[in-house]
Amino acid sequence: MIIRDRQQKNDNADCRIRFLFLEGIAMQFEVSFSFQPKITTSLLMTGLFVFMLLSPSVRAQEQSQERRMTVIEAVQTALVENHEIRALQSATQAQEMDIGIARSYLLPRI
Repeated sequence: MIIRDRQQKNDNADCRIRFLFLEGIAMQFEVSFSFQPKITTSLLMTGLFVFMLLSPSVRAQEQSQERRMTVIEAVQTALVENHEIRALQSATQAQEMDIGIARSYLLPRI
């Protein structure tokens, strides 16, 4: 009888340890899950903020798309607003200035 009581107490102690272990794991999951709503809320708020910032620019793009252009106007606009063409024009101007500077070294100085 005494052996059974001791064995039962040991079993109860083992069960209690297992329960505490599982309870600790559950608490860890509870902590990790408690952060998810905060993260979800912050992501939602960030997305809403970005959407609000971009919505006026979307409206501006929609208004600009309503304007119809002829092919000639489109080509002229593309040539005027093309950044590569502007860069090439600036590079050409800079080279012309460099040629003038290089020639000035050949001229006599007074």
